[in-house]
Amino acid sequence: MKSDVKKEFTTTITHESIKNQIDSNIKDGLSAFNEYIWNSVDAKSKEIKINLELSKDVNEDLFSKAEIIDFGTGIDFEKFTNKKFLIFNNSEKQKKRHLSLPHGHRGFGRFSFIKFCKIIKWESTFKDKSGKLRSYEISLNGSNLLENTTKDIETKNKFTGTRVIFSNFLSPNDLISNSKIDELIENIKSEFAWVIELLNLDFKINNKNLDYSNLFKSTPIKYKKSINSQEFEIKIIFWNKRLSNYDSRYHL
Repeated sequence: MKSDVKKEFTTTITHESIKNQIDSNIKDGLSAFNEYIWNSVDAKSKEIKINLELSKDVNEDLFSKAEIIDFGTGIDFEKFTNKKFLIFNNSEKQKKRHLSLPHGHRGFGRFSFIKFCKIIKWESTFKDKSGKLRSYEISLNGSNLLENTTKDIETKNKFTGTRVIFSNFLSPNDLISNSKIDELIENIKSEFAWVIELLNLDFKINNKNLDYSNLFKSTPIKYKKSINSQEFEIKIIFWNKRLSNYDSRYHL
């Protein structure tokens, strides 16, 4: 006799399942770090600052400090009070996948810090529905990706934006090699040079403008073109290599 009893099953996301997805989709610490820079780009920040400091202990290839600061829209706390921000494989950006930007649509980039450090903290300021600036912080520990600490903090900023702070770095750490950050900076150039040009971003590392002119095959060509009484400024760049993860393309 056929039974009409329906069985319901619940799928549970575990710490290990998140970690396995990160290991499968984020190849190394360099790629993981880039995920957080992309978040700043996706937040429509026109200015991005990265601060890096190496440990003074010559026996350690570790950062004493690494943070990414942007002046974008901030993370809307009200939108994420239902913990959407920390839901694995969920991203508001999935709705915009038809665009060349934003980048982060897979919903797990926010967990990718586990490739190079143990603790991450977001300090974010956003405008609430009334237009008032509000600030709060979210902390995650790589030992348990299912738990987080969220709290309101004093709003000192007069603008929106997010600061991402990384700490307790893993050893060995593939963000750096031989006590140098050159490889990390070259990786950032390869990933974001075209984005900086396209969006005219103010992009600094340790308070210095990111210089990616070593990626130019020749001097960029600049000229003005008038079309239907509308004047355009055109800049053409020939890169000396294929930039990270992107096919050749035109951007207007």
